[in-house]
Amino acid sequence: WMERWLLHRADSVVSSSGLAKRVRALAPTARLREWQYSGTLPAAAPEEGAALRRDLQIADGRPVVLYCGTFEPYQGLPELLAAIPHVLAEIPEAAFVLVGATESGGTTVERGHADMVRNGTLRVVKRQSREKIPAFLALADVVVSPRAYGDNLPLKVFDYLSAGKPIVATDIAAHRSVLTEERALLTGPWSPDIARGIVRLLRDPELARRIAAAGQAYAEEKLGWFSFVRAVGELYSEINVPGNGSC
Repeated sequence: WMERWLLHRADSVVSSSGLAKRVRALAPTARLREWQYSGTLPAAAPEEGAALRRDLQIADGRPVVLYCGTFEPYQGLPELLAAIPHVLAEIPEAAFVLVGATESGGTTVERGHADMVRNGTLRVVKRQSREKIPAFLALADVVVSPRAYGDNLPLKVFDYLSAGKPIVATDIAAHRSVLTEERALLTGPWSPDIARGIVRLLRDPELARRIAAAGQAYAEEKLGWFSFVRAVGELYSEINVPGNGSC
């Protein structure tokens, strides 16, 4: 009730990607913008990715599957972790890197999957500063967003697109707000589905290249810094109209 009350009285509503439908259901006449954040991470130099690979002790040529983000349950990490044995059955040399662990979260994941950590299949990395993320993206052959539920688009997807990496993502409404079959390989939410998507992209470099290129082209058109600045300017122009009581 309080959310509906506020939405009806706002001069303008800005929602995260994926939440416009919820706003419309609560306040059909609200002035609404669905926000897309700017993908402004600079590309890492090739030597940065190579140095990170050495730091993580991942052999050259070994395919890397990367997840970046929080370790909260709604992100779908249990299903991603359960997908790893399915992937290894098809591609034994695959390595998985999960970035974003808190001290407690990382310890929980590592204890629960000690064998994979011990044999080098799984690396769990603590939360990194934003300027270090490009090196992790440069390292990846496939990036994953296995979100299980939630209406808003994971912000990691904007970075994935801008980096020009082939994406495997669960086929849920939140992802569909930006991702399509051309820009990602969309899968079911369960571990065998996610595993099949990862294996398919690792085995089909041409498909992976097409998906990555389409995603990056979308990011360059829609998620560039100037697009972001223009969207902010348009928002202020809409609400800063003389006589409407806004400031």
